[in-house]
Amino acid sequence: MDGTRVNSHSEQIGLAAVGKKKDGTFDSQINYSMLVNATEGTPIGYRMFAGNVNDMATIDDFRAIWTDCGLHQTKATIVMDRGYFSEAAMTQLHQDGFKFLIGAKTNFRQIRRVINDRNMEFYASSGLIRHRHCYGVKDSYVAQGPGGAARLMTYTFRSPSRETEETDEFLDALDRVEAHWQDDKLTAEDRNLLGYFQTPRAGHPLKRKEDLIREDSYLFGYFAMIGNVNEDLAAVLDKYEQRNEVEVLFRLMFGHLIKTTRVHSTRALEALMLIVFVGISALTSLRSTMARTPTPKAIAKSRNEKPSMLSELFTISEIFQQLQHVMLCRDRKDELRLLNVTSKDRALVQALGFDGLFDDPENVAKMLSPTYMKERLGL
Repeated sequence: MDGTRVNSHSEQIGLAAVGKKKDGTFDSQINYSMLVNATEGTPIGYRMFAGNVNDMATIDDFRAIWTDCGLHQTKATIVMDRGYFSEAAMTQLHQDGFKFLIGAKTNFRQIRRVINDRNMEFYASSGLIRHRHCYGVKDSYVAQGPGGAARLMTYTFRSPSRETEETDEFLDALDRVEAHWQDDKLTAEDRNLLGYFQTPRAGHPLKRKEDLIREDSYLFGYFAMIGNVNEDLAAVLDKYEQRNEVEVLFRLMFGHLIKTTRVHSTRALEALMLIVFVGISALTSLRSTMARTPTPKAIAKSRNEKPSMLSELFTISEIFQQLQHVMLCRDRKDELRLLNVTSKDRALVQALGFDGLFDDPENVAKMLSPTYMKERLGL
């Protein structure tokens, strides 16, 4: 599960509220959260929240979806990033029978304890996770919450390459603050770093608080998860990386389905986002089909490529581009016609499971009609 922020400046939408964006700035937006079957890459459900509602506060609402889907009765593990982290929520999820893995901030006391008390293991060969370019330590503790006690596992990792990258980015940002702290060239995120400098005297340059910089950069390169699943470190990394499936769907959504939320009412927004969700479902189905469908010989030959899976030769955007010249229109006799259909187009739609689609204009018009879509959706 993950959420994204959708900018919305419509005064007619009740959910539009000023909230914090990932870059540290604030804007009027909507919190759009989605639950995805990461194994299959398919969306299960979504919720919309006000733009000033943080991800952590949405878990209770999503629990209704999880219960309806019967996730607590399956072997499914709910994976969320650290924006959803809450000890109280984790103990409640554990008591309700859900399996989960949630990202944790490295300054959380139980993670910080592992980093401090078992630090040597993050540098020893015995702590290396083979072929994953990081070190890891597995531990556990008992968490207390409103739902009672829960024994939770902590999975803490150190990536040397990530450590150097984060340190470089941090020091570069401090350099920018030093160079531009008196002008308007700093971003809001950079201005938040002014706390790493002593208040300057008139006519003097900024002076860094080296002890604070050293203390805060100590955790660079570390990342962690907490959950009630008991697995080896490599398996946990595999599970957590599946969160990327949600990011893929968000990219599909913003790339193909939604450009603006400028609608006239909250109800219109709800209708728009339902259509967007249906569109995401269609695009993920198309993506899965492309991954298992061999490229027709006619298309492979035209691209001077050996036959392979469609996904190796086309992105979804390229599929749309390939077919966008096809037009459905009416002639002077008011009869439907399909124009600009090539043999490559026919081969492509046949490979995607729509054999004969371009043979019958009336059938194409029917498939594009709201009535047909309503029937397919069971509405």
